[in-house]
Amino acid sequence: MIGKILIVEHKEDLLNRITSILRAKGFNVQSLLLKAQLISMVIENNIDVILIDADINQGNGLELVRMLKNDERTATIPIVLLSTPYKKSEYIYEAIDAGIDGLLLIPFEEVDLIVKINSAMKIKKLIVNLDEFEIEKENLKTQIKDISEESLKFSNSLNELNKKYEQSLEIDERMGILNKKGLYSQLERSVHEYVRHGESMILACFSIDYLEKLKNEFGRDIANSIEEQFVETLKTVIRKEDLIATLRENEIVVAFKRMREDILEEKVDEIKRLVSKQEIIDNGIVIKFSITSGIVLIRYKSTYAIQGIENEILAVEIALNNARRRGAGSVFLHPTIVRS
Repeated sequence: MIGKILIVEHKEDLLNRITSILRAKGFNVQSLLLKAQLISMVIENNIDVILIDADINQGNGLELVRMLKNDERTATIPIVLLSTPYKKSEYIYEAIDAGIDGLLLIPFEEVDLIVKINSAMKIKKLIVNLDEFEIEKENLKTQIKDISEESLKFSNSLNELNKKYEQSLEIDERMGILNKKGLYSQLERSVHEYVRHGESMILACFSIDYLEKLKNEFGRDIANSIEEQFVETLKTVIRKEDLIATLRENEIVVAFKRMREDILEEKVDEIKRLVSKQEIIDNGIVIKFSITSGIVLIRYKSTYAIQGIENEILAVEIALNNARRRGAGSVFLHPTIVRS
């Protein structure tokens, strides 16, 4: 079928003629006389084009046109108005305002009817295509929204992964503390605070005595366990704001933030006391260890021009080396450094 045509016509001879012409051209033709059934019939039968006689409905076919055009369910269906050439021009303009899509004057030639119907069918096709386009547009909007949301989720996930990656570069994963890069990054920010407020910083660098010998005798796993146990001990002593990091092999640095100098010695003694209680058991052999520590106190003045924290790290390493030269379990306090 080319299309479904509804004819609203009260003259039987005209209805039969139109029906005959259209059916000969392959159209599915239906007819209607009662106004009350119009809307429901159009909707239920999926009508493509409606022909309405201007004189139906007690001489006012425009009322039916307005009814169809004002109902959102039928508003887009093309309507061809059948009229006589004797209607006043004002009536035709009124029909145009009512929303007709075509006008066929009676009497008409067969070709006129076919042309009007085909024109109306093209209008219907354009409307259907437009509706499909609008549906597709809404689908695309939904897809774009979904893609945008997924893109945002992906971007957030990527940012989170990048953040975790950056963090992983600053963390010693085995020890669960900062590595050298992380220490430099965190310490540099802290030094800016110390300088701004004219405060002091205490750095302590620890090493486990004879760790290399212990590793050679008992294996790397035992040496790692000793290091990890020492770090866990340090974590119980330091405060949340203090920094703890691996500087290099067998060197653990703690930056004590805003710690009073008069309790520093007590803090180091506490660490050593706790370490003395630690032990590792390997195949029934009890392994104990001790620590050596170098400590440096740095006073900052607000006039100090910060050039990096390499010198601070170097100072605490010198302190540790001095302690090592004194023997296992030694503590060396570097002379106070003033940064002005």
